[in-house]
Amino acid sequence: MYIMEPEKPAKSLKSNHPLMPPMITSHPENDQGQKNRVIREKIAIRSMLAEAEALESAAYGLRSRARDAQAAAATKARQNAARGVWRIVLAFMAKGISEPQAVRLAAMQSDLDPQMVQVHFDQAKVRRITLTKWLRDREILRRAHTCSNGELAAAFGLSKVQISRIIHAQLLKRNLRP
Repeated sequence: MYIMEPEKPAKSLKSNHPLMPPMITSHPENDQGQKNRVIREKIAIRSMLAEAEALESAAYGLRSRARDAQAAAATKARQNAARGVWRIVLAFMAKGISEPQAVRLAAMQSDLDPQMVQVHFDQAKVRRITLTKWLRDREILRRAHTCSNGELAAAFGLSKVQISRIIHAQLLKRNLRP
């Protein structure tokens, strides 16, 4: 008996070279597969474009937040540089230098604008006066229960009427009846 060799399959039309596109056939049984592959490629392209757009949007947001953070850091650095400048002005004034000259010297020493130094010094004066009055008024109210208005006036260098007004104002602030 004669043994026949099996037939070798026909060579595929698909290219084995990685850079060569696959050969497209027009066999009726392959048309649906070809259409499905084209649809899948279109969907993949749309998906990639949507993902790229989302990444670009996120990058834009991150750049915007980074710019805001840089601006905030620069503002904070300027504020920190100007925060203690009023102490420098006071130190110059303690040496006998006039206020305008002390402001100019403090501005040169701290590399700030003299007008900015003047503003910070004026604000520090207002805060110091406000704090001093608040501490004085608190002490007057604390002692008001044990001392007369005359004794308080002598202790704080004020008149009896001023002491009475301070006590009245403090009681009103605390929603207490005078």
